[in-house]
Amino acid sequence: MSEPLWPWQVGLPGDETWTSSFPVKEPDLGIPMKDNSGGGGALEEGATRKPRGHPSGSKNKWKRPIFVTIHSPNALRSLVMEIASGADVAECVARFARRRQSGVRVLIGRGTVTNVTLRQPTAPGTVVALHGRFEILSLTGSFFPGPAPPRSTGLTISLAGGGGQVVGGSIVGSLVASGPVVLIAVTFSNATYERLHLEEEEEAGSGQQQGTLHEVCQFKPPHQQVEELEICCNDVKCSPPEDSRTVLMCGGLGLTEPPEVTQWQSSTEIYLMENHLSELPENPCCPALLLLFLNRNCKLRTISPSFFDYMPALKILNLSRTRIKSLPVSLFRLTCLKRLFLTHCDLLMVLPPQIGELQQLEVLDLEGTMIMDLPKEVAKLTKLTCLGVTFCRRINRGPKYAKVNALIPQGTISVLTQLEELSIEVSPEDERWRSIVEAVVDDVCGLTRLDTLNLYFPQVELLRKFIWLGTSEVSRSLSHFKFIVGDDDERIIIHLPKDLEFELERWDRSLKYVNGMGVPTDIKKLLQHTTAFFLDRHMDVTKLSDFGIENMKQLKCCIIGECNEIQVIVDGTDMYDEADRSEIVETWEDDRRFLRSLEYLYIRCMKSLRCIYNGPLHRGCLSHLKSLSLVKCPQLTVIFTPGLLENLESLEELEVVDCPLVLSLVRCEDTSIYENTDTSIYESTYFLPKLKKIFLVSLPELISISEDLHIAPNLGAIKIVDCPNLKNRSTDEICRNHLTGTEGKGNNQWRAFFCVEMVCLFLSISLDTFDRTS
Repeated sequence: MSEPLWPWQVGLPGDETWTSSFPVKEPDLGIPMKDNSGGGGALEEGATRKPRGHPSGSKNKWKRPIFVTIHSPNALRSLVMEIASGADVAECVARFARRRQSGVRVLIGRGTVTNVTLRQPTAPGTVVALHGRFEILSLTGSFFPGPAPPRSTGLTISLAGGGGQVVGGSIVGSLVASGPVVLIAVTFSNATYERLHLEEEEEAGSGQQQGTLHEVCQFKPPHQQVEELEICCNDVKCSPPEDSRTVLMCGGLGLTEPPEVTQWQSSTEIYLMENHLSELPENPCCPALLLLFLNRNCKLRTISPSFFDYMPALKILNLSRTRIKSLPVSLFRLTCLKRLFLTHCDLLMVLPPQIGELQQLEVLDLEGTMIMDLPKEVAKLTKLTCLGVTFCRRINRGPKYAKVNALIPQGTISVLTQLEELSIEVSPEDERWRSIVEAVVDDVCGLTRLDTLNLYFPQVELLRKFIWLGTSEVSRSLSHFKFIVGDDDERIIIHLPKDLEFELERWDRSLKYVNGMGVPTDIKKLLQHTTAFFLDRHMDVTKLSDFGIENMKQLKCCIIGECNEIQVIVDGTDMYDEADRSEIVETWEDDRRFLRSLEYLYIRCMKSLRCIYNGPLHRGCLSHLKSLSLVKCPQLTVIFTPGLLENLESLEELEVVDCPLVLSLVRCEDTSIYENTDTSIYESTYFLPKLKKIFLVSLPELISISEDLHIAPNLGAIKIVDCPNLKNRSTDEICRNHLTGTEGKGNNQWRAFFCVEMVCLFLSISLDTFDRTS
């Protein structure tokens, strides 16, 4: 029996069971009456009005008022349904509609479900069966008690899996509640069905359609409805579409044991990634399985040799970030396999020769592994479009050993003519790579379909084989590349912070030039196509602009580290001398905007660096710079000048760490060398309008932020640590209207720098806990 959602009744019209719980008083007519036993019923003396009401002795007594309720058959009535765990949600709502002989519209659904069968809208006719627990994101639909018009009955659902996957579609089968499911719905009756036509069609067939519509809207008896529902469900189960799929989605659920083998048998896609599986079934029978994702199961160490025996249709296999040490022999019998992912399987050291049996393979990803070498059978994989491999470094035993135990057999790359992506990561100290790198580069230059390339070049001269000399076909189509050039000693990754390493990786065309001498022509030409440049441990270059101003027009990110001879980053005089070195640059623009596209500039461990910019300043230089970081520059004295501040209109983040000679972020001395010498403009203008974050750490000589210039009107956060001499020269140096977060080492000097109401926001932190990403 249904219960009201609220425990009290309010006596609404249409509720026939309503009775008042309050005593009802007889109405007070407001007229004093006197009972006359003589039956005269006379008025008292002095009464001025005629008495009303029934005369004494009358049988017509006063009665309580009667409410006449009118219930509209078309009214919507709201209700909340709770469906128990284990019940089919769609079936429960359909049964409710039949019993009440009314339509039901589901508005909202909340809870978890399992065993979902749905049709996805992206692929018409595709039926997907999902196994596992899913959270309901949205659930809507309508149900009618009788034969409903086409496509007017059913549920539409959106679900979220444990790993963050979102899937949705129309329910065409089971929808089992795995916990209490709550639905908010409304009921309605006497729904009419109208079919809208074009005007000429409506005039031609109006009479015939009226009779048909009247018959469609009639409700059938309950037993006929149940029979029709069962027939519909049987049709879905027994006659699935040709391209139907069954998905077992259990990713990110923290499983320690695999699902039952019976669930594997009918699945076409299985997702078991990001769990804690340590073992798998020995040889599950999966005749229709197409996709198998087992990646990020860090406890998975072994796979049964016969595990893949009964997966003849498998096309995609992902075993990335597992702890497997070898590949099972049954894997090489997957003749339909097209994509094999083994990234960051850091215990996998041997790729068996049987890999050549997978001749349908299109993607082979071995990046992050410890593979010793590629077998010659890789040359049989002529359909490969993507090949990525990371080789383990071996102890060098001389050139003879390097030739016998080659990393890549000669001619292997040249026969893979369908390659579009190629990534080869090696140890710079591996002599085996140095012995074959020239042959590999020659093979790569013959790949006409190549779009993405990742290589290490021990010698700069190897770059001449690519587009910058116009001798390679592959270079005309390269849109992504990652090159390391120079005699590296493997410190390039160790000393670079993780955030900078990530910043460098995210750009399409990156160049790392390591331990170089001079300014080679090949590097200049390569810079014309580079968006991210890492100059590391250069021996003798004195400024970044030595590489050619016009060669860096596409540069977005620049990292400079441990270049001990560099004294200045940008020299304005180079803009006037550029025309004399035009053998590198094909075109010359009149605006001469140097590094106008640069967005990120990181400078680290520069012993001789004294300033960022020197010489005549040009409008537009560094105008798109968003982030500037200066770390461990012991000779740095000048960061900004008033003229340079005018160009830095896009700067959002500034970091200065361990620069002991910096007195102020802005130096106003000798401003006459700049184009704009009107100092009154500097006094009335806020510079760095987009600056939001400032990090100042270990600046013992810092006494002022900007030497009375107004900066950062939109500053949101400032972090100052170990700056003992910082004092306030002007309370308007930094605008604090938008300042929401401050961190500093509290002392009396802070009270002199910030106003009193800001002191309470300071947090006392130590230098060793400083993190630029906080």
